[in-house]
Amino acid sequence: FMLIFRCIFCFRRLGLPADRHPSLTITGMKLVLTILLFALGAAVVLPHGRGVPHLGHKTTHKTTAVAASTGHATIGHADFRGEWSMDLAASDSLGPLLRELGLNFILRAIVERLQVEQSVEQDESAVWITVRTALSNEKLELRFNSTITHLPGLTGGRTDAITTWLDDERLETRQLLKPQARSDGAPDFTSDVFITVRSVQDEGQSLWEDVSVVRGGASLPVAKARRILRRVS
Repeated sequence: FMLIFRCIFCFRRLGLPADRHPSLTITGMKLVLTILLFALGAAVVLPHGRGVPHLGHKTTHKTTAVAASTGHATIGHADFRGEWSMDLAASDSLGPLLRELGLNFILRAIVERLQVEQSVEQDESAVWITVRTALSNEKLELRFNSTITHLPGLTGGRTDAITTWLDDERLETRQLLKPQARSDGAPDFTSDVFITVRSVQDEGQSLWEDVSVVRGGASLPVAKARRILRRVS
Protein backbone atom coordinates (compact mmCIF):
# COMPACT_ATOMS: atom_id res chain seq x y z
CA PHE A 1 0.00 0.00 0.00
CA MET A 2 2.86 2.38 0.77
CA LEU A 3 4.24 1.65 -2.69
CA ILE A 4 0.92 2.77 -4.21
CA PHE A 5 0.94 5.96 -2.18
CA ARG A 6 4.53 6.80 -3.17
CA CYS A 7 3.76 6.33 -6.88
CA ILE A 8 0.73 8.62 -6.63
CA PHE A 9 2.70 11.21 -4.67
CA CYS A 10 5.53 11.22 -7.25
CA PHE A 11 3.09 11.69 -10.14
CA ARG A 12 1.23 14.49 -8.38
CA ARG A 13 4.49 16.33 -7.74
CA LEU A 14 5.02 16.15 -11.50
CA GLY A 15 1.53 17.58 -12.06
CA LEU A 16 0.05 14.32 -13.32
CA PRO A 17 -3.40 13.54 -11.81
CA ALA A 18 -3.82 10.05 -10.37
CA ASP A 19 -7.60 9.95 -10.28
CA ARG A 20 -8.37 10.23 -13.99
CA HIS A 21 -6.72 9.68 -17.36
CA PRO A 22 -4.19 12.52 -17.59
CA SER A 23 -3.98 14.87 -20.51
CA LEU A 24 -0.22 14.80 -20.97
CA THR A 25 2.19 16.99 -22.87
CA ILE A 26 4.72 15.29 -25.15
CA THR A 27 7.39 15.75 -22.48
CA GLY A 28 5.14 14.33 -19.79
CA MET A 29 4.25 11.32 -21.92
CA LYS A 30 7.94 10.58 -22.54
CA LEU A 31 8.55 10.69 -18.80
CA VAL A 32 5.66 8.33 -18.07
CA LEU A 33 6.80 5.88 -20.74
CA THR A 34 10.38 5.98 -19.45
CA ILE A 35 9.27 5.12 -15.91
CA LEU A 36 6.90 2.44 -17.18
CA LEU A 37 9.60 0.78 -19.29
CA PHE A 38 12.01 0.90 -16.38
CA ALA A 39 9.43 -0.75 -14.13
CA LEU A 40 8.70 -3.43 -16.72
CA GLY A 41 12.40 -4.16 -17.04
CA ALA A 42 12.73 -4.51 -13.28
CA ALA A 43 10.03 -7.18 -13.06
CA VAL A 44 12.02 -10.18 -14.26
CA VAL A 45 9.85 -13.30 -14.33
CA LEU A 46 10.98 -16.83 -15.10
CA PRO A 47 8.85 -19.22 -17.19
CA HIS A 48 6.43 -21.45 -15.30
CA GLY A 49 5.48 -18.84 -12.74
CA ARG A 50 8.43 -18.15 -10.44
CA GLY A 51 9.67 -14.60 -9.97
CA VAL A 52 13.25 -13.64 -9.14
CA PRO A 53 14.62 -10.58 -7.34
CA HIS A 54 15.99 -7.73 -9.48
CA LEU A 55 19.43 -6.11 -9.43
CA GLY A 56 21.20 -9.44 -9.55
CA HIS A 57 20.20 -10.70 -6.10
CA LYS A 58 20.21 -14.47 -5.75
CA THR A 59 17.39 -16.01 -3.80
CA THR A 60 18.58 -18.21 -0.95
CA HIS A 61 16.78 -20.14 1.73
CA LYS A 62 19.59 -19.77 4.24
CA THR A 63 18.69 -17.92 7.42
CA THR A 64 20.78 -16.24 10.05
CA ALA A 65 18.84 -17.51 13.05
CA VAL A 66 16.78 -20.54 14.05
CA ALA A 67 13.79 -18.29 14.84
CA ALA A 68 13.84 -16.76 11.35
CA SER A 69 13.99 -20.18 9.67
CA THR A 70 10.70 -21.22 11.25
CA GLY A 71 8.96 -17.86 11.08
CA HIS A 72 8.57 -17.59 14.87
CA ALA A 73 10.35 -15.10 17.09
CA THR A 74 11.36 -15.81 20.66
CA ILE A 75 8.72 -13.25 21.74
CA GLY A 76 5.91 -15.69 20.83
CA HIS A 77 4.67 -14.09 17.61
CA ALA A 78 5.50 -14.53 13.92
CA ASP A 79 8.99 -13.27 13.07
CA PHE A 80 9.14 -11.06 9.97
CA ARG A 81 12.82 -10.14 10.29
CA GLY A 82 15.02 -10.49 7.23
CA GLU A 83 15.35 -9.52 3.57
CA TRP A 84 12.41 -10.17 1.27
CA SER A 85 11.76 -9.87 -2.48
CA MET A 86 8.36 -9.70 -4.18
CA ASP A 87 7.43 -12.74 -6.26
CA LEU A 88 5.34 -11.01 -8.92
CA ALA A 89 4.43 -14.22 -10.74
CA ALA A 90 3.01 -15.86 -7.60
CA SER A 91 1.19 -12.74 -6.38
CA ASP A 92 -2.40 -11.79 -7.18
CA SER A 93 -3.17 -8.97 -9.57
CA LEU A 94 -3.69 -5.59 -7.90
CA GLY A 95 -5.83 -4.34 -10.78
CA PRO A 96 -9.31 -4.39 -9.17
CA LEU A 97 -7.97 -3.01 -5.90
CA LEU A 98 -6.09 -0.18 -7.63
CA ARG A 99 -9.20 0.73 -9.63
CA GLU A 100 -11.15 0.98 -6.39
CA LEU A 101 -8.51 3.40 -5.10
CA GLY A 102 -9.01 5.58 -8.20
CA LEU A 103 -5.74 4.92 -10.03
CA ASN A 104 -5.72 5.34 -13.79
CA PHE A 105 -4.43 2.74 -16.26
CA ILE A 106 -0.86 4.08 -16.43
CA LEU A 107 -0.37 4.10 -12.66
CA ARG A 108 -1.96 0.66 -12.32
CA ALA A 109 0.45 -0.76 -14.88
CA ILE A 110 3.46 0.74 -13.10
CA VAL A 111 2.46 -0.38 -9.62
CA GLU A 112 1.57 -3.91 -10.73
CA ARG A 113 4.99 -4.48 -12.32
CA LEU A 114 7.31 -2.79 -9.85
CA GLN A 115 9.72 -5.14 -8.15
CA VAL A 116 9.65 -4.60 -4.38
CA GLU A 117 12.37 -5.37 -1.87
CA GLN A 118 11.80 -5.22 1.89
CA SER A 119 14.18 -5.18 4.85
CA VAL A 120 12.33 -5.96 8.07
CA GLU A 121 13.42 -5.43 11.69
CA GLN A 122 11.31 -6.42 14.66
CA ASP A 123 11.24 -6.44 18.45
CA GLU A 124 8.58 -6.91 21.11
CA SER A 125 7.02 -3.50 20.45
CA ALA A 126 7.13 -2.85 16.69
CA VAL A 127 8.10 -3.81 13.17
CA TRP A 128 10.22 -1.51 10.98
CA ILE A 129 9.99 -2.11 7.23
CA THR A 130 12.28 -0.49 4.67
CA VAL A 131 10.55 -0.72 1.28
CA ARG A 132 12.75 -0.29 -1.81
CA THR A 133 11.56 0.05 -5.41
CA ALA A 134 12.90 1.57 -8.62
CA LEU A 135 11.00 4.76 -7.74
CA SER A 136 11.57 5.28 -4.02
CA ASN A 137 12.78 4.08 -0.63
CA GLU A 138 10.52 4.36 2.41
CA LYS A 139 10.92 3.26 6.03
CA LEU A 140 7.72 2.37 7.87
CA GLU A 141 7.15 1.93 11.58
CA LEU A 142 4.29 -0.34 12.70
CA ARG A 143 3.80 -0.29 16.47
CA PHE A 144 1.83 -3.08 18.09
CA ASN A 145 -1.16 -2.87 20.44
CA SER A 146 -3.08 -0.31 18.35
CA THR A 147 -0.57 2.51 18.88
CA ILE A 148 -1.30 5.08 16.14
CA THR A 149 1.49 5.65 13.64
CA HIS A 150 1.56 7.79 10.50
CA LEU A 151 2.13 6.26 7.06
CA PRO A 152 2.36 7.86 3.57
CA GLY A 153 -1.12 8.97 2.45
CA LEU A 154 -2.98 8.71 -0.84
CA THR A 155 -3.02 12.47 -1.49
CA GLY A 156 0.40 13.24 -0.04
CA GLY A 157 1.30 13.79 3.57
CA ARG A 158 0.51 11.00 6.02
CA THR A 159 -2.55 9.23 7.37
CA ASP A 160 -3.19 7.45 10.67
CA ALA A 161 -2.66 3.71 10.97
CA ILE A 162 -2.87 1.10 13.72
CA THR A 163 -1.30 -2.34 13.90
CA THR A 164 -2.45 -5.27 16.04
CA TRP A 165 -1.88 -9.02 16.28
CA LEU A 166 -4.95 -10.95 15.17
CA ASP A 167 -3.27 -14.04 16.64
CA ASP A 168 0.30 -15.32 17.02
CA GLU A 169 0.63 -15.75 13.25
CA ARG A 170 -1.11 -12.72 11.67
CA LEU A 171 -0.31 -9.03 12.03
CA GLU A 172 -2.98 -6.59 10.79
CA THR A 173 -2.43 -2.94 9.82
CA ARG A 174 -5.41 -0.65 9.20
CA GLN A 175 -4.71 2.68 7.50
CA LEU A 176 -7.16 5.50 6.82
CA LEU A 177 -7.75 6.13 3.12
CA LYS A 178 -7.81 9.89 3.71
CA PRO A 179 -6.25 12.22 6.29
CA GLN A 180 -8.55 13.03 9.20
CA ALA A 181 -8.66 16.42 10.89
CA ARG A 182 -8.04 16.48 14.62
CA SER A 183 -11.37 18.28 15.04
CA ASP A 184 -13.12 15.14 13.72
CA GLY A 185 -12.27 13.29 16.92
CA ALA A 186 -10.62 9.88 17.25
CA PRO A 187 -9.75 8.12 13.96
CA ASP A 188 -12.32 5.57 12.76
CA PHE A 189 -10.42 2.46 11.68
CA THR A 190 -13.58 0.52 10.78
CA SER A 191 -15.11 2.69 8.05
CA ASP A 192 -12.81 3.70 5.15
CA VAL A 193 -9.50 1.90 5.48
CA PHE A 194 -6.86 -0.09 3.66
CA ILE A 195 -6.03 -3.36 5.45
CA THR A 196 -2.81 -5.36 5.24
CA VAL A 197 -2.51 -8.68 7.05
CA ARG A 198 1.03 -10.05 7.18
CA SER A 199 1.94 -13.66 7.91
CA VAL A 200 4.97 -15.92 7.48
CA GLN A 201 4.44 -19.08 5.43
CA ASP A 202 6.39 -22.02 3.98
CA GLU A 203 8.42 -22.61 7.15
CA GLY A 204 9.65 -19.03 7.18
CA GLN A 205 10.55 -18.75 3.50
CA SER A 206 7.54 -16.70 2.32
CA LEU A 207 5.90 -13.53 3.58
CA TRP A 208 2.25 -13.05 2.65
CA GLU A 209 0.60 -9.63 2.54
CA ASP A 210 -3.17 -9.99 2.22
CA VAL A 211 -4.51 -6.56 1.27
CA SER A 212 -8.09 -5.30 1.04
CA VAL A 213 -10.20 -2.15 1.02
CA VAL A 214 -13.07 -1.32 3.37
CA ARG A 215 -15.54 1.46 2.53
CA GLY A 216 -18.40 2.47 4.77
CA GLY A 217 -17.53 -0.36 7.11
CA ALA A 218 -18.02 -3.02 4.41
CA SER A 219 -15.23 -5.09 2.88
CA LEU A 220 -15.22 -4.93 -0.93
CA PRO A 221 -14.99 -8.46 -2.39
CA VAL A 222 -13.35 -7.28 -5.63
CA ALA A 223 -10.72 -5.17 -3.85
CA LYS A 224 -8.61 -7.94 -2.37
CA ALA A 225 -5.22 -9.42 -3.29
CA ARG A 226 -2.43 -11.54 -1.86
CA ARG A 227 1.12 -10.33 -2.42
CA ILE A 228 3.87 -12.90 -1.83
CA LEU A 229 7.47 -12.10 -0.96
CA ARG A 230 10.28 -14.69 -0.82
CA ARG A 231 13.08 -14.69 1.74
CA VAL A 232 16.42 -13.54 0.40
CA SER A 233 18.36 -13.80 3.67
